[in-house]
Amino acid sequence: MNGHVSMSPPALFEPGDLRFDVDRDPHMDPSIAETTEKAIRILSKNSKGFFLLVEGGRIDQAHHAGRGSMALHEAVALDHAVAKALELTNEKETLTVVTADHSHPFVINGYPFRGNSILGKSPLWAKDMLPFTTLMYGNGPGHKMVGGKRPDIRQVDTKTNGYVQLAAVPMESDTHGGEDVVILARGPMAHLLQGVHEQSYIPHAMAYAACVGADRTHCATKRAHAVAGATLMAAFSKAAGPLGSTLAMLLSVAMVAILN
Repeated sequence: MNGHVSMSPPALFEPGDLRFDVDRDPHMDPSIAETTEKAIRILSKNSKGFFLLVEGGRIDQAHHAGRGSMALHEAVALDHAVAKALELTNEKETLTVVTADHSHPFVINGYPFRGNSILGKSPLWAKDMLPFTTLMYGNGPGHKMVGGKRPDIRQVDTKTNGYVQLAAVPMESDTHGGEDVVILARGPMAHLLQGVHEQSYIPHAMAYAACVGADRTHCATKRAHAVAGATLMAAFSKAAGPLGSTLAMLLSVAMVAILN
């Protein structure tokens, strides 16, 4: 803090990670949507634009713990943050990018009926004559054997936030997956992010859109200068796998601002 530059103090609400959204005290811990709004309102005062990174990192942590319900709740919380960010920015001036840095081995299976809860059980039973959940992990803490057999979950409420989904391979923490993840973009130069790309391409595309770097030949026009001076935002969201890599993308969008 000095006579020329005003620096906002950091906001630290917990000694470690923030609480999961469904567990937080709204009087003590703001939501990711609220912190995103505050950041945008502060940064928007800069006439030269800004770059904002917002990470929904607890999506990833919920998956590592095998807590599918909690991961989905966190994805919805990030979706609210994206909605707030889009509300506060101008699509003509703000490039919004949403993606994930990896997936998780999180899958939908069992031919669930239309209308069946995504957190419920499959209408099919396995060869061991025991039910299984629609959502499962390829590995993780949800692998359990009782007397050489899978646990009988007929009387188990699998829809609670604390339920640990079944997993095929025993691990203390689920691993990351290897699927492609979705990238979505809206705003100036969003066409640069259509199709399939290597992840290393993304920062180059964003820099090009913001007229940052050596190649600025496209920045000569009045319109390009307007875009270059606009807000640059990208949204990165920890995804979930074949389900989550798509869902967490659609449930999380931001502005030329990054939501992870």
